[in-house]
Amino acid sequence: MYVIGIDISKYKHDCVIVDEYTGEIIRDVFSFDNSRAGFNQFTEMYRSLDPKEIKRIGFEATGHYQDNFKVYLEWSGIGFMELNALLVHKFKNSQTLRGVKTDKTDARLIASYLSKIEFKPYPKVVYNILALRSLCKRHFDLINERTKYLIRITNFLDRTFPELKAFLKGNIKSNTAMYLLHNYGVPSKIANMNSQSYEN
Repeated sequence: MYVIGIDISKYKHDCVIVDEYTGEIIRDVFSFDNSRAGFNQFTEMYRSLDPKEIKRIGFEATGHYQDNFKVYLEWSGIGFMELNALLVHKFKNSQTLRGVKTDKTDARLIASYLSKIEFKPYPKVVYNILALRSLCKRHFDLINERTKYLIRITNFLDRTFPELKAFLKGNIKSNTAMYLLHNYGVPSKIANMNSQSYEN
């Protein structure tokens, strides 16, 4: 059985292939780009391995850098396991006290960890679901940003224009509130409002 450990990074991925039973290195650490061309290079290597051997691929979940590679593997019909980065880190600490860290050692560490745990292939996730998940996360991020800005605006108004919130019954997100803040953002402008201003 071949264990394939992959260290994921932004621009490239580092890969090592080890025989699970003997510990023999079938293919020492090599790199391929985080791109379609790089993924094709990985697939060519994967297909060149002994077809009689079971192959287990594993890599850490590292933000979004592995998303395209995951979709590519799924399209290619190649199973893989996404590893919990915290558990891999704990495994690393149990193996050595030295703080040596390189992409090559990480790839070997991931292969070693993968050979010692139960292999659970990642469930198939179509590209649209990954895209939807990303959009939902962005949606919630924007809501949080908006909330922070509203809190800042409210704190500022409590100091400089406390009458506004009462006048608007607390709804500082209304069109009226936004119009006033945009066009009459300082006390002097408020003081100089005339009948025409009110009409607008």
